[in-house]
Amino acid sequence: MESAESKNLGNAEAIYLYLDARAKVSSVVRGLAHPDRLTTALAELNRAIQLAPHYAEAYALRADIQDQLGDLEGAIESAGKAQEAFQAQGDSVQAGVYERQKLYLGLQRQSLAEKNLQEQAPDEDEVAFEDMPEVQQILLRSAAFAQEKRYSEAIAEATRATDLYPDMADSWAIRGNIFRLMGDRQASCRDYEQAAELFEQQSDSVRVETLRLMIDAVNSQE
Repeated sequence: MESAESKNLGNAEAIYLYLDARAKVSSVVRGLAHPDRLTTALAELNRAIQLAPHYAEAYALRADIQDQLGDLEGAIESAGKAQEAFQAQGDSVQAGVYERQKLYLGLQRQSLAEKNLQEQAPDEDEVAFEDMPEVQQILLRSAAFAQEKRYSEAIAEATRATDLYPDMADSWAIRGNIFRLMGDRQASCRDYEQAAELFEQQSDSVRVETLRLMIDAVNSQE
């Protein structure tokens, strides 16, 4: 019987679509192309998967794109498919990587759901931006710049926070997130490690575990 891997490699069109999608993602990460190209890359991967339903690498890349586009549900599903496909190929190392990725994305989804509930709840003590502590204003500006893909400005604001408040774990974690979006894996992991150390000092084991999963996810990327 033909293996799942040989079926994937035997479909030249699927491989071409995958490689073209990967090139598009790389150009966006390096700032050489508009983020809209991610949508085109996603469509190419969907076509590749239709042609080769057991194409593990295509599922893996699709999970990363969906995560960048904010589709956590889709990213979780694709990471799970990648895990299954790698397992079917006998690649337990990569299967483990995407099992951790799926878990990390699930934690991210849970955190986002909790944040949305907090935002929806009435808050009589809500503070206006100008009345917030300085570090909170800085991090909010950083998050706003990152949302607009203005990464250099987002990094500059996050760095102000880490310089002014080096013992604040969230500042390091937020800057790590921005570096991850920029594709700077080394800087991202460095900041995640610093944040994890600070959360560990605060006995916040949940945040430490989440950051460890994020580090594993970043290191697993090509």
